[in-house]
Amino acid sequence: MHRHGIHVEVVTQTAADSDSPSFPWPVHRRPSRGQLLHLVRSCDLVYQNNISLHSLWPLLLAPKPLILSSHTPIDSTIERSGLKRWLKFAAMCRATCISCSHFLAQSFPVPSLVIHNPYRSHIFGPVEDQSARTRSLIFVGRLVQAKGLDILFAALDALRKQTITPSLTIVGSGGEQEKLKALAERLKLTSHITFLGSQPPAQLAELLRQHQILVVPSRRQPAEAFGIVALEGIACGTIPVVAAQGGLPEAIGPCGLTFETENPLALADTLQRILADPALQSDLRSRAAAHLAQFEEPVIFRQHLEVIQRALPRFDLLSARQ
Repeated sequence: MHRHGIHVEVVTQTAADSDSPSFPWPVHRRPSRGQLLHLVRSCDLVYQNNISLHSLWPLLLAPKPLILSSHTPIDSTIERSGLKRWLKFAAMCRATCISCSHFLAQSFPVPSLVIHNPYRSHIFGPVEDQSARTRSLIFVGRLVQAKGLDILFAALDALRKQTITPSLTIVGSGGEQEKLKALAERLKLTSHITFLGSQPPAQLAELLRQHQILVVPSRRQPAEAFGIVALEGIACGTIPVVAAQGGLPEAIGPCGLTFETENPLALADTLQRILADPALQSDLRSRAAAHLAQFEEPVIFRQHLEVIQRALPRFDLLSARQ
């Protein structure tokens, strides 16, 4: 929006530190109540990524058009307080609501437009020489119980007992790392698993280009609202194999396979099938371009801009940005 000449000011509860980047637009970190009220009074529209009750109260004193863009469910797994869930739904009733997937939109008690998340096509793109894919499986995400890495380990154990031993690269960090390393050792999988920790986007793209399959084994709860990492994998030519939960099937479209959530044997069967079938891999990769076209940043930006234009009809935001 800034690049297209729209004045944007950002409010965040994240404090600045030595690693905080600088931005060409104003960033207000942890503003006081008075500062927050002044910012709301001076703006034309308030746009929130996920609902923050902490930042909505000024609208009671200075009403402005409100757009709420949701990227997580509002249920007991995300928001434990029943009162806060009720207040968030009440706020949604008075706003223009956007959801990042059809799955998420259907979970809300109010109408919500669907605008998917984009992926960064300038970073994530394919490699033409498929022989560069010398590694089998990759996982990208936080090392927490909800992401289901232990389910993937159990699937690898089942494959090992059939003398099928694909390699697994784990990209990410989190509180379960030592527990997962111990589990890999108990299952005698350590020689096939590499923990790389978190990686910057460009390095992640290179890693995805080296692997055949991206595995997303998330548990049922909390539900995955969408799956940007799946888009990034598809863009790099990695085939996603994802749990059939939340918005993950929506994210991969016709470019990957799903398996029964929290079922290691189903995951093992799916991995065995795709690893043994180069023609299937080629067919799934051939569908990527058409699928990814709807998630390009300019497409998603235009959809958001159209919503903002409807909320601010006195401004001409669209004509100069065709």
